[in-house]
Amino acid sequence: MCGDVYAGGRRLSCDKNAYRTFLLVINRGDCAVSAILTVAAGDDKREFPCSTLLTIGRVPPSDVTFPQDPKVSRNHAMVRMMGDGKYYLIDLGSSNGTFVNGRRIMVPYELKNADNIGVGDSVCVFKCESTPDGQQVQEAVQSTLLTVGAAVQQMTILVTDIRNFTGLNEKLPPEQLARVLGRLFRVSTENVEKNGGVIDKFIGDAVMARWMTDGEKNINPVKSALSATLGMWQVVQELNKDFPELNNSLRIGAGINSGQAVMGTIGAGGYREYTAIGDSVNVAFRLESASKELGKDIVIGETSCALLPGHLWSKKLQSVSVKGKKAPLKVWALTFEELDKLIQRM
Repeated sequence: MCGDVYAGGRRLSCDKNAYRTFLLVINRGDCAVSAILTVAAGDDKREFPCSTLLTIGRVPPSDVTFPQDPKVSRNHAMVRMMGDGKYYLIDLGSSNGTFVNGRRIMVPYELKNADNIGVGDSVCVFKCESTPDGQQVQEAVQSTLLTVGAAVQQMTILVTDIRNFTGLNEKLPPEQLARVLGRLFRVSTENVEKNGGVIDKFIGDAVMARWMTDGEKNINPVKSALSATLGMWQVVQELNKDFPELNNSLRIGAGINSGQAVMGTIGAGGYREYTAIGDSVNVAFRLESASKELGKDIVIGETSCALLPGHLWSKKLQSVSVKGKKAPLKVWALTFEELDKLIQRM
């Protein structure tokens, strides 16, 4: 049976033998095309420009709706642009799942050219059609690592990670795990953006976000990162209450570090991404890992502490050894309960 497809408030006709396909043509990085959504149902086809967010669900306010397809949830999935050009497919806790190339996704999936996306009885095809000029082609051939327009900037990096993610897979069936993770990643994204940051990337169950230090006196990137982290912890608490099967086992850890990093498009061959790289980024990841060793929830590097009032942290620093550093690092480690009280005082 072929359900009706709605796009832009208009019903697209569909006979029961029709095969519904969505064609996403996304402008990311080196691509020389705009974002277009082509919705096809039988002989009826319309194209819609895609902005930074495309939502899919059974009914409005989703951008494309399937009111006759019971396999599609009210708020099913979204394609979200992150980090100035990368597009991720995020399941929003749908009942029947979102699939990429036949495999159900649990964590945000960075879309690649020609990926097949399954939603209900429909199939979507992600395409990134690039038309690089001759110089770009030559550079790609000459180097396995390409950096285009790289710039050194001062920034604050936040890395969060789900603790014992493998254990969660064992506690919850796939459909419930998808609901938990979909809500967690959606709210994490909202908290970062609400606090002036940008999601740089998702790496499995980890989130990397960044705040630029632009010199505006009324913006403190570390305070903003801390506020975003607190919001993530609050949704974790809500999820533990809403899903008793978790037995309060859903937890996250976080690391925050500030310093110089290179912003640019990097990659090899046909794959490129716009991201932050450098020692300050690596340290943020190491600090998140160190939170387990220190028995705390969030670890803040000394360079990030320096952007906060000294009386809050000057007597609370401790040393921790991390991979890749010969000398121990000075850090401030807190629990989320301590962070909650700290935010109220700032």
